[in-house]
Amino acid sequence: VLEQCPDANGATLPPSGAGACYCEFGMTARTGTDWQTCLLSLATTSTTASVNGCPGGWQLGDGTGGIESFVGSAFSHEHCLAMVMEHCPNANGATLPPSGSGACYCEFGMTDRVGTSWQSCLLCPMTALVTTTTTTIQNYSAYCQGGWLLGDSIAVSEKNIGNASSSEDCIAMVFEQCPDANGATFPPSGLGPCYCKFGMTGRSNTSNSSNTSWQSCLWFESAYMDECIGGGWQFGDGVGGWESNIGNASSRRECMDMVLEQCPDANGATLPPSGAGACYCEFGMTARTGTDWQTCLLSLATTSTTASVNGCPGGWQLGDGTGGIESFVGSAFSHEHCLAMVMEHCPNANGATLPPSGSGACYCEFGMTDRVGTSWQSCLLCPMTALVTTTTTTIQNYSAYCQGGWLLGDSIAVSEKNIGNASSSEDCIAMVFEQCPDANGATFPPSGLGPCYCKFGMTGRSNTSNSSNTSWQSCLWFESAYMDECIGGGWQFGDGVGGWESNIGNASSRRECM
Repeated sequence: VLEQCPDANGATLPPSGAGACYCEFGMTARTGTDWQTCLLSLATTSTTASVNGCPGGWQLGDGTGGIESFVGSAFSHEHCLAMVMEHCPNANGATLPPSGSGACYCEFGMTDRVGTSWQSCLLCPMTALVTTTTTTIQNYSAYCQGGWLLGDSIAVSEKNIGNASSSEDCIAMVFEQCPDANGATFPPSGLGPCYCKFGMTGRSNTSNSSNTSWQSCLWFESAYMDECIGGGWQFGDGVGGWESNIGNASSRRECMDMVLEQCPDANGATLPPSGAGACYCEFGMTARTGTDWQTCLLSLATTSTTASVNGCPGGWQLGDGTGGIESFVGSAFSHEHCLAMVMEHCPNANGATLPPSGSGACYCEFGMTDRVGTSWQSCLLCPMTALVTTTTTTIQNYSAYCQGGWLLGDSIAVSEKNIGNASSSEDCIAMVFEQCPDANGATFPPSGLGPCYCKFGMTGRSNTSNSSNTSWQSCLWFESAYMDECIGGGWQFGDGVGGWESNIGNASSRRECM
């Protein structure tokens, strides 16, 4: 659930503790005894609404009452809303799949919801934009090479996708229904059937009178909602930040698609001048250099914009946070998600660290004063020296995850791993969480200083009547010992109600389902 449904606020599993595992979205209560559920502390309906900018929260149903326009693929609720606000400033709603990622749509004049295959967010009163719908669509014709020109297209194939009320409406329909198309055909009259064109290369001879019955639009190669700033791809390698090779692309279009999909926080793309080869995501790109590469500076992000969007005052910068200590807080799917976890679980942290990819292991930084290396990126949340003197008081109460607290006796476990000396029992648990995510316990001297051990498959403690067994104390996690543990004392009988749920596969335990 935490991995596949980051916006879920609950998990459901059969009472046996194994079987079908469900993500719960908007869960508010429980019912029955045929299931057991865990209400997660990481989200509630109201919290999600606050975090992702949706006034009334995302609700099940496709937006209806007006028209909609495909704006791109989103990796989260927040990403979808950011795209809608940037590209469709007059939209009054957004639509996304129930999974919380995928095709994102701008809703213009949304008045209601229908069905269960989508979820939608109402951004302003439902009737506010109904009367202005016809003026809110952006200038899609700007994506046509030379604008709409007379003549039917020469293309590999075509698809009739229904009648359009204008040439703008036709392009919007093609973008939405035929993302692989590279052109459109539509009557010059401004009303009639709209066609998606695949593999369009030009137009038929307009000297034939029948060929003037159509007009066609051939996309620029980079005809995206997030097109290149400054007139398309330009010579020069991106400089000013850092880059990541994401594989080979056969065209600029494919490279752009790969960057938008794999590096949502990137603000540029780089490719060889030939138009094919190694494709790179550019992070924090500010300029170009040389002629051995070509780059596209994307309008969806710049260094300063990213800093504003993801809450990092100075922007994410290359380097692991140093100068204090750090604590693993969970796996994040984006910069925003990492910062949200850090702010929730480590309120006294002054930094956050994440892999350069923008997702993965997320760490709280306490007393961060500098950065080092290139294997991580970090965000400084407040002045670097602000928390150095209070570092020892900022670690949360990890011992709350121990069943009965720390108890005397060495653990009975399948295996163990010495991960170094710890300065306290809290420090030991933090080290285990960070270095041994699959462990279910820890062992540490009762003196409060010494070697800390990760315990794997721990089931209990050895007999403390033997004096040697009192030289250790051990902590056995609750089964749901996560940074986001269940509200109300763990898993409880009852199926989650109040929102909707999604089956994400079978789990062999409550821990695996969580």
